Amino acid sequence: MRASHVSWSAPVPRWSVSGSSWNLLGFIGAMLVTLGKVVIGRRRLRLTATVFHMEQAGLDAVPIVSLLSFLVGAVVAFLGATVLRDFGAEIFTVELVSYSFLREFGVLLTAILLAGRSGSTFTAQIGSMKSREELDAIDALGLDPMELLVIPRLLALPDHASRVDLHCDDFGNRRRGHRGHDVVDTRRRCSSAAYTR
Repeated sequence: MRASHVSWSAPVPRWSVSGSSWNLLGFIGAMLVTLGKVVIGRRRLRLTATVFHMEQAGLDAVPIVSLLSFLVGAVVAFLGATVLRDFGAEIFTVELVSYSFLREFGVLLTAILLAGRSGSTFTAQIGSMKSREELDAIDALGLDPMELLVIPRLLALPDHASRVDLHCDDFGNRRRGHRGHDVVDTRRRCSSAAYTR
């Protein structure tokens, strides 16, 4: 057994952290060791697998992130215009949506969607490989499962998470700006029509 492999079934002392926490620490340590070996060139970076997972984690998530940012931004614009109307500050609806997306919503929506979508996909893929004993087959072939399966996913997700977040912020600011002006103009037309009756 190579030194980069960690036995996750090692006995855990009773005075230390729980067994699942110990396994998680062992996994993180093995992952960091393998990543360090990839960086210094002692292990190979699987570029094809990394690009595939970049597409799977990043580009395939853009439509759902765009749709969700559009819907959340529309709700914030409508509710913000309603509340700000009471103070005579409807014109600040655009700024409200822009600030909320740049500071909070863009990052939060991207993180939730990527963790729920891409993170669960990675977990399901590796979990099904473990149940079908494909990880043991990879190990029997003399390959490192950490290098082959984990490192490409580890490098793909943070790289495209930032890009998807920038897209969400950009999409939210463009579309929400128009939506905020539409809300303000619609409310002005409705209130002026009510006063002319």
